[in-house]
Amino acid sequence: MQPALRTPVFFIPGRTSAEQIAYAPLRRLAFSVNSAGEKILRALAGANGGLDAGLRQKPFLEAVERMGLLEELPDAPPGVAESTGGAYQPTTVTLFLTGNCNLHCSYCYARGGDTDSVMPWETAKAALDFVIDNAIATNSLKITVIFHGDGEPTLAWPILTKCIEYAERRCLEEDLACDFEAGMNGIIAEKRLRWLAPKLRNITVSLDGPPDIQDAQRPLSSPGGHERADSLIKGEGMEDERNSSSRIVERSLRILDELGVSYGIRCTITRRSAGRIPEVVEYLCKVSQTADLMLEPSFPEGRAIETDEREVDPAMFVDGFLQGRLIARQHGRRLKYAGARADQITNRFCEAVSGAFNVTQDGRVTSCYEVFAKDDPRIHHFDIGALDPATGRFGVNMDTIRAAAQWTAAEKAPCQGCFARYHCAGDCAAKLSATGDPKDTVNRNRCFVIRELTRAQIFSLYGFGDVTEPSTGWIPQDSPMPSTKLVQIRMA
Repeated sequence: MQPALRTPVFFIPGRTSAEQIAYAPLRRLAFSVNSAGEKILRALAGANGGLDAGLRQKPFLEAVERMGLLEELPDAPPGVAESTGGAYQPTTVTLFLTGNCNLHCSYCYARGGDTDSVMPWETAKAALDFVIDNAIATNSLKITVIFHGDGEPTLAWPILTKCIEYAERRCLEEDLACDFEAGMNGIIAEKRLRWLAPKLRNITVSLDGPPDIQDAQRPLSSPGGHERADSLIKGEGMEDERNSSSRIVERSLRILDELGVSYGIRCTITRRSAGRIPEVVEYLCKVSQTADLMLEPSFPEGRAIETDEREVDPAMFVDGFLQGRLIARQHGRRLKYAGARADQITNRFCEAVSGAFNVTQDGRVTSCYEVFAKDDPRIHHFDIGALDPATGRFGVNMDTIRAAAQWTAAEKAPCQGCFARYHCAGDCAAKLSATGDPKDTVNRNRCFVIRELTRAQIFSLYGFGDVTEPSTGWIPQDSPMPSTKLVQIRMA
């Protein structure tokens, strides 16, 4: 019997035109090969009729065998969440407490601040009771409560504090642990931040870069925003900063560092800042001590459409990110991008594929942070249930939840030949549903970014050195996907 590969192997462009990196993600292996080695691996996969006598190079075959690539091993990729096929019993809830916001970000997907709606306590309590009851029913040890949504959650201070106090009390009674997390813009009074931050297991603070970038992209809202800023800075020696969101956020970061709490920074890159990513990263390292910096390009949705915040040039983003990554490392930080995670093998981009329990102010349940508005044309993919006011209980549509299990790279034809498929898992369903059904749609611009940044991570993880520039030229949006360099070796 001829030897044959027993696991998917991909070829990734190497450091020179003569080198390829053979990558077996499910075996966590990557190694350099020349054209002869590539030919043998393709033959082992059954290409061109299999391995012939002319390709039998014993030392290389022995090396491949020692790596276990010719053995049957349990390397099946992870499946989607078990909950998609059974009862819906989430133990994590995200509460969209308010649509109000004290910033008016130019690219805001949620148009934060356009409304001042606040979640009624009855809705918040029902959501908290639901996840606590689920934890008890499934013998889970804890629940997680996340404050996020279409506005700034700390502006709904009375309901936020009431949620924390109620969840803490009920979990103590039921012998459950309770974790809290929050996404916030950093525009918050010091007294409130010092009370809230120690209660949160993790915090994400949004900051887009140096003051000229932050203040242009994330200005204080008006009217009202300046008044709220006045109340934040009064008596703190910051009266001259009432028109600057950046200085208030910088102060909030200093407080978080002083408290020693866990947090990360989320930075949106627009066309305004895409050419300055290294400078942005240097600034973020200067004004904070967090280890985690997340960079994401803006996307044309929500207010970004109204303000003509068009997509960032993917090649420019990749180039800046690769430079920024080295700067972050010099400061002992990690620069991240949501779709590039070579250190993980996964079949889900996020929890939307298993019906994440995110509750809006009016009691509807969406599986996506970004898609929640009733008039959003994408909402039918993510609207999975609602609170019944008559019973005070949540009902969900299991057919919609199960349909989301198809939003993975395992199900998409365009993903089958891509080495990043086990890491990005098919990309963000919210972004993809802007142009089609997320179960079979890809965004070529985002795929380019994901592949290039994942390749750089693979180089670092497997000791091939640092990647400082993209492996390929810019791929126009209407061009075919590249097939000569990113080719899957099929399982035998």
